[in-house]
Amino acid sequence: MSRHKRKGSTTEISSKMSQIEDRLETGLGEIRNQLGTAIATGTAQKNPDLLKQLTDKLNLLENCIKSSLEEVKKEMHDFLDMQKKRFNENGVAFFGIQEGDTSVLPETMAKFITSKFNFEVTVADINYCYRMGASSTTSTSSRADRSKRPRPVAVFFVNRWL
Repeated sequence: MSRHKRKGSTTEISSKMSQIEDRLETGLGEIRNQLGTAIATGTAQKNPDLLKQLTDKLNLLENCIKSSLEEVKKEMHDFLDMQKKRFNENGVAFFGIQEGDTSVLPETMAKFITSKFNFEVTVADINYCYRMGASSTTSTSSRADRSKRPRPVAVFFVNRWL
């Protein structure tokens, strides 16, 4: 299935939003025209049911738009959940890595993974990585062993097959 046809894709959601916008503009345009014609011809005073019909039409349009927006909102939420899940599938937490200069953390992790797992990983394979939790210098925790244990490292890879 193509990337652009997947249910809940950004392209599909944008298309649905455009359809909702078009439906709203068309519906409001029709109501404005009917109301303008009724006022110009004096039909509104002669036919009180016309205002009720236009109000009903406006309420129907409003309900239709709200329903469509709720559907798109749910699809967007589902799409974001799927993206978060896919993003998290690319990540691994490593424990016991000694703390050092954070600017070389990607290099450190690439070397660690290559040496410990006998699997070639380069810095280019790592999307990003960071230490999880507060550092011992910024933490207000009174636990004495906090500074002795290195914080875990979260490593997110560029793709899942690493």
